[in-house]
Amino acid sequence: MAKIGKPIRVDNIIQFRADDSLLAQLNAVASRFHTPVGVLCRQWVAERLSREIRLDQAAVEYWRDSRQEEIIRLLHSDMESGPVQIIHMQPLSGTIEIDPQAVRKLQSSLAPIERTDEYTGRINVHGYKTQKIFRDSKRVNAYVQVFRTGQLESVRILRELSDPKGIFGEQTDDELIRAIWSYSSALQALKVSLPIQIAITYLGLKDFTLRTRDIYGPTCEFDTADMSLPVIDVTEWPQVGCLESTAETLRPSINVFWNAAGFDKSASYTAGGKWRGPLDSFGRPNDQHS
Repeated sequence: MAKIGKPIRVDNIIQFRADDSLLAQLNAVASRFHTPVGVLCRQWVAERLSREIRLDQAAVEYWRDSRQEEIIRLLHSDMESGPVQIIHMQPLSGTIEIDPQAVRKLQSSLAPIERTDEYTGRINVHGYKTQKIFRDSKRVNAYVQVFRTGQLESVRILRELSDPKGIFGEQTDDELIRAIWSYSSALQALKVSLPIQIAITYLGLKDFTLRTRDIYGPTCEFDTADMSLPVIDVTEWPQVGCLESTAETLRPSINVFWNAAGFDKSASYTAGGKWRGPLDSFGRPNDQHS
């Protein structure tokens, strides 16, 4: 079998050494197709890479679908009722074996609900899980599961209002941005390889309205019960390296969430698309970002 040396990368050029036998075969095929050897090799690499990416994506989607079936089962048996937000963060390639003990050390970055310290964490069969249980109901309100193989799953019941049934849009945005930034910090510390995909799904929105903090602002009802936001590819950690960059990365998907309730864009951003900043303890945007 022909032996190929270690590739050498120079700027945008990748070189490799081939023995005489392999080079003769390449030249023969290139001659038959009337194509330079370099072009032929580039085409083959591109085609194989495309195939591998499709296989990786199919595996990611299969895993996500199977987890959603399990989540729906848990919603009926173990969790509070109400509209649901699901976050899946999945590496697209590479293999990893995460030590649950390492995840335990990062528990503060894996809060099931932002702005709360009252939650528990423990090692389980899948890896490590944090969860929030309300004492009066004994049912789970939110959890974060970090899998041994590098995936992260967050499921939470959104805080809701009554008469009419609704959720605060800016608060939902704020908690989502904080969660993705915090979870990304944990995955980076665990050395999960990039790229990763972020998939956000909402269930049970039927008959709920999306409300803004502006008492004079519109209140609109969602036109769908369940929805999946556009999947986000994270290829560099700076995309989710702070709250500001995370808010910018999530903006297109967050806008789609608001579109489902009849708004042209999220009220968490200015007319020019700039994030208004994290909410303070009273649920108001930070003025310095407005």
